[in-house]
Amino acid sequence: GIKSWTTAPAVLESVEVKTVTPDGQSQKFKLAVKLTFNVNGQQFSCTQSPYSSLTTHSNATAALLRDDITSSGEYSIYYNPADPKESFYLFNGFSSWSDYELLLKKPN
Repeated sequence: GIKSWTTAPAVLESVEVKTVTPDGQSQKFKLAVKLTFNVNGQQFSCTQSPYSSLTTHSNATAALLRDDITSSGEYSIYYNPADPKESFYLFNGFSSWSDYELLLKKPN
């Protein structure tokens, strides 16, 4: 699995909330996250993450997650050591939007 891949520090290039409207369904929102990282002097881009595949009905939730990602400051990605083009970004043990929404509701 991905968690057995090698990790590398990454630089956040962009993160934005995208609107998704499946045929005949209400609007949903997801994040498009792009990070770059270096392996053996070569630069690679990482755009795969739970945020690029999972959607939420709440623009506010997506915006809070975007803000959380941009304020984090330190990023790392998992990459396939045999093919660094295969990479994945996992943020704070994220597993689902509903888990993230619960995290947001917890008092600090």
